[in-house]
Amino acid sequence: GYGAVLFSPWQELFVAGDSWRFRHQSKEINLLEAVAVGRALENFRSTLISYAPGYIRIIVDNTSVQFSLLRGAARSESLNSEIVQIVAMCEDIGCGFSIEYIPSLINPADPVSRGMTPNWTLAIGDFIDYDWRQGVVEAEKLSRVLPPF
Repeated sequence: GYGAVLFSPWQELFVAGDSWRFRHQSKEINLLEAVAVGRALENFRSTLISYAPGYIRIIVDNTSVQFSLLRGAARSESLNSEIVQIVAMCEDIGCGFSIEYIPSLINPADPVSRGMTPNWTLAIGDFIDYDWRQGVVEAEKLSRVLPPF
């Protein structure tokens, strides 16, 4: 399944998640992780539009998705298609974004993707204390998405 958590600038908390409604193979994990980002943006669209223009911080526990979003392209044609859609959604919402990595162990969305309720005290404490080290990517700069390698 997939899970997403949105922390608003006003310290509101929004959670979305569901099981996958189709059969998939474990080798498709990078594609599924990108689809999850897209579904999160769709789920939180109206809330994100209310924050625009501005930046959102997309945090994933999959480095292939992280670096594909940083580049604005992916080697895999199917993953590249999802990356292009994510960038387009951010532009449509009216926000740039940063993309960062978080280990699954402290990802507050990970339990949601498994149909569980996270331990928010632990998740938020670890989340806040995590050493963030990635830069900001402006959606406008990614509007000319590269073809797959």
